[in-house]
Amino acid sequence: MGGHGISEGDINTRTPKEFLKDCIAAYDYFSTVNGIDKHNINIVGSSFGCYLGTILTSKRNVKNIVLRVPADYADDTFEKPKMGNAGENDKVFTWRLLPKKYNEVYAYKTLHEFTGEILIIESEKDAVVPHQSIQNYINAVKDKSKLTHIVVKGAPHSIKPGPFKDEITKIIVKWFGNKF
Repeated sequence: MGGHGISEGDINTRTPKEFLKDCIAAYDYFSTVNGIDKHNINIVGSSFGCYLGTILTSKRNVKNIVLRVPADYADDTFEKPKMGNAGENDKVFTWRLLPKKYNEVYAYKTLHEFTGEILIIESEKDAVVPHQSIQNYINAVKDKSKLTHIVVKGAPHSIKPGPFKDEITKIIVKWFGNKF
Protein backbone atom coordinates (compact mmCIF):
# COMPACT_ATOMS: atom_id res chain seq x y z
CA MET A 1 0.00 0.00 0.00
CA GLY A 2 1.14 3.51 -0.67
CA GLY A 3 3.41 4.94 1.98
CA HIS A 4 4.57 1.51 3.17
CA GLY A 5 8.05 0.15 2.58
CA ILE A 6 9.54 1.45 -0.67
CA SER A 7 6.20 2.38 -2.23
CA GLU A 8 5.42 5.94 -3.22
CA GLY A 9 3.26 8.17 -1.06
CA ASP A 10 3.32 9.58 2.41
CA ILE A 11 1.77 7.28 5.01
CA ASN A 12 1.05 10.33 7.16
CA THR A 13 -1.30 11.92 4.63
CA ARG A 14 -2.96 8.89 3.00
CA THR A 15 -6.62 8.25 3.72
CA PRO A 16 -8.45 4.96 4.24
CA LYS A 17 -10.12 5.63 0.88
CA GLU A 18 -6.69 5.74 -0.80
CA PHE A 19 -5.55 2.61 1.03
CA LEU A 20 -8.73 0.82 -0.10
CA LYS A 21 -7.94 1.73 -3.71
CA ASP A 22 -4.53 0.09 -3.22
CA CYS A 23 -6.21 -3.06 -1.87
CA ILE A 24 -8.60 -3.16 -4.83
CA ALA A 25 -5.66 -2.77 -7.23
CA ALA A 26 -3.82 -5.63 -5.49
CA TYR A 27 -6.92 -7.84 -5.64
CA ASP A 28 -7.43 -7.02 -9.32
CA TYR A 29 -3.80 -7.83 -10.09
CA PHE A 30 -3.73 -11.12 -8.18
CA SER A 31 -7.04 -12.23 -9.72
CA THR A 32 -5.35 -12.11 -13.15
CA VAL A 33 -2.30 -14.15 -12.19
CA ASN A 34 -2.15 -17.46 -14.01
CA GLY A 35 -3.20 -20.32 -11.74
CA ILE A 36 -5.25 -18.20 -9.33
CA ASP A 37 -8.78 -19.50 -8.77
CA LYS A 38 -10.88 -16.32 -9.00
CA HIS A 39 -13.67 -18.06 -7.09
CA ASN A 40 -11.45 -18.96 -4.16
CA ILE A 41 -9.86 -15.68 -3.09
CA ASN A 42 -9.64 -15.27 0.67
CA ILE A 43 -8.55 -12.34 2.80
CA VAL A 44 -6.43 -12.42 5.95
CA GLY A 45 -6.12 -9.04 7.63
CA SER A 46 -4.81 -7.59 10.84
CA SER A 47 -5.98 -4.38 12.54
CA PHE A 48 -6.44 -1.69 9.84
CA GLY A 49 -6.09 -4.43 7.21
CA CYS A 50 -9.26 -6.04 8.61
CA TYR A 51 -11.17 -2.80 8.18
CA LEU A 52 -9.98 -2.53 4.57
CA GLY A 53 -10.51 -6.23 3.88
CA THR A 54 -14.04 -6.11 5.23
CA ILE A 55 -14.91 -3.21 2.94
CA LEU A 56 -13.18 -4.96 0.03
CA THR A 57 -15.72 -7.79 0.35
CA SER A 58 -18.37 -5.35 -0.88
CA LYS A 59 -16.28 -4.42 -3.92
CA ARG A 60 -14.88 -7.79 -5.02
CA ASN A 61 -15.68 -11.50 -4.75
CA VAL A 62 -14.14 -12.90 -1.56
CA LYS A 63 -14.78 -16.46 -0.37
CA ASN A 64 -13.69 -16.27 3.30
CA ILE A 65 -12.15 -13.67 5.57
CA VAL A 66 -9.88 -13.77 8.62
CA LEU A 67 -9.96 -10.71 10.86
CA ARG A 68 -7.18 -10.58 13.47
CA VAL A 69 -7.75 -7.75 15.97
CA PRO A 70 -10.05 -5.90 13.55
CA ALA A 71 -9.85 -2.15 14.02
CA ASP A 72 -12.88 -0.02 13.28
CA TYR A 73 -13.13 3.57 12.13
CA ALA A 74 -15.95 6.10 12.04
CA ASP A 75 -17.37 6.65 8.57
CA ASP A 76 -16.58 10.37 8.68
CA THR A 77 -12.82 9.60 8.78
CA PHE A 78 -12.79 7.61 5.50
CA GLU A 79 -11.45 10.56 3.49
CA LYS A 80 -9.21 11.98 6.24
CA PRO A 81 -5.59 10.96 6.84
CA LYS A 82 -5.51 7.69 8.78
CA MET A 83 -2.66 8.90 10.96
CA GLY A 84 -4.21 10.82 13.80
CA ASN A 85 -7.56 9.11 13.30
CA ALA A 86 -6.58 5.67 14.57
CA GLY A 87 -6.23 3.90 17.92
CA GLU A 88 -3.43 6.14 19.13
CA ASN A 89 -5.97 8.97 19.25
CA ASP A 90 -7.82 9.00 22.61
CA LYS A 91 -11.08 10.11 20.94
CA VAL A 92 -10.89 7.19 18.50
CA PHE A 93 -10.18 4.74 21.33
CA THR A 94 -13.12 6.11 23.32
CA TRP A 95 -15.33 5.78 20.21
CA ARG A 96 -14.21 2.15 19.89
CA LEU A 97 -15.46 1.46 23.42
CA LEU A 98 -19.05 2.18 22.39
CA PRO A 99 -21.50 -0.53 21.33
CA LYS A 100 -22.64 0.01 17.75
CA LYS A 101 -25.22 -1.58 15.49
CA TYR A 102 -24.18 -3.09 12.17
CA ASN A 103 -25.82 -0.28 10.20
CA GLU A 104 -23.91 2.48 12.01
CA VAL A 105 -20.46 1.79 10.51
CA TYR A 106 -19.75 0.97 6.87
CA ALA A 107 -17.30 -1.83 7.70
CA TYR A 108 -19.95 -3.50 9.86
CA LYS A 109 -22.56 -3.12 7.10
CA THR A 110 -20.29 -4.86 4.58
CA LEU A 111 -19.52 -7.66 7.05
CA HIS A 112 -23.27 -8.04 7.69
CA GLU A 113 -23.81 -8.63 3.97
CA PHE A 114 -20.80 -10.94 3.55
CA THR A 115 -21.87 -14.53 2.83
CA GLY A 116 -18.57 -16.39 3.31
CA GLU A 117 -17.00 -17.90 6.39
CA ILE A 118 -15.49 -15.50 8.95
CA LEU A 119 -12.76 -16.05 11.53
CA ILE A 120 -12.27 -13.30 14.10
CA ILE A 121 -9.15 -13.54 16.26
CA GLU A 122 -9.08 -11.33 19.33
CA SER A 123 -6.01 -10.57 21.44
CA GLU A 124 -6.90 -10.67 25.13
CA LYS A 125 -4.45 -7.89 26.11
CA ASP A 126 -5.11 -5.59 23.14
CA ALA A 127 -4.57 -1.93 24.10
CA VAL A 128 -5.47 -0.61 20.61
CA VAL A 129 -8.63 -2.51 19.65
CA PRO A 130 -10.81 -3.02 22.74
CA HIS A 131 -13.13 -5.99 23.16
CA GLN A 132 -16.15 -3.80 22.31
CA SER A 133 -14.81 -3.24 18.80
CA ILE A 134 -14.46 -7.00 18.37
CA GLN A 135 -17.96 -7.48 19.76
CA ASN A 136 -19.32 -4.92 17.28
CA TYR A 137 -17.78 -6.93 14.42
CA ILE A 138 -19.21 -10.16 15.88
CA ASN A 139 -22.65 -8.59 16.26
CA ALA A 140 -22.52 -7.42 12.63
CA VAL A 141 -22.25 -10.98 11.31
CA LYS A 142 -25.71 -11.93 10.05
CA ASP A 143 -25.21 -15.71 9.89
CA LYS A 144 -23.48 -16.68 13.14
CA SER A 145 -23.12 -20.28 11.88
CA LYS A 146 -20.41 -18.94 9.54
CA LEU A 147 -18.53 -17.21 12.37
CA THR A 148 -15.61 -18.52 14.42
CA HIS A 149 -14.35 -16.27 17.22
CA ILE A 150 -11.13 -17.13 19.06
CA VAL A 151 -9.48 -15.17 21.88
CA VAL A 152 -5.72 -15.59 22.18
CA LYS A 153 -5.03 -15.45 25.91
CA GLY A 154 -2.39 -12.95 26.98
CA ALA A 155 -1.75 -11.70 23.43
CA PRO A 156 -1.17 -7.98 22.74
CA HIS A 157 -2.33 -6.07 19.66
CA SER A 158 0.98 -6.25 17.78
CA ILE A 159 2.38 -9.71 17.35
CA LYS A 160 6.12 -10.23 17.06
CA PRO A 161 7.82 -13.51 16.11
CA GLY A 162 7.42 -15.93 18.98
CA PRO A 163 4.74 -17.94 20.77
CA PHE A 164 1.77 -15.62 20.02
CA LYS A 165 2.60 -15.44 16.32
CA ASP A 166 3.06 -19.20 16.22
CA GLU A 167 -0.30 -19.74 17.94
CA ILE A 168 -2.12 -17.37 15.59
CA THR A 169 -0.51 -18.99 12.55
CA LYS A 170 -1.67 -22.42 13.76
CA ILE A 171 -5.21 -21.09 14.31
CA ILE A 172 -5.39 -19.66 10.80
CA VAL A 173 -3.87 -22.72 9.10
CA LYS A 174 -6.23 -25.06 10.98
CA TRP A 175 -9.26 -22.90 10.16
CA PHE A 176 -8.40 -22.76 6.46
CA GLY A 177 -7.58 -26.49 6.49
CA ASN A 178 -11.21 -27.13 7.32
CA LYS A 179 -12.33 -25.07 4.31
CA PHE A 180 -10.67 -27.12 1.56
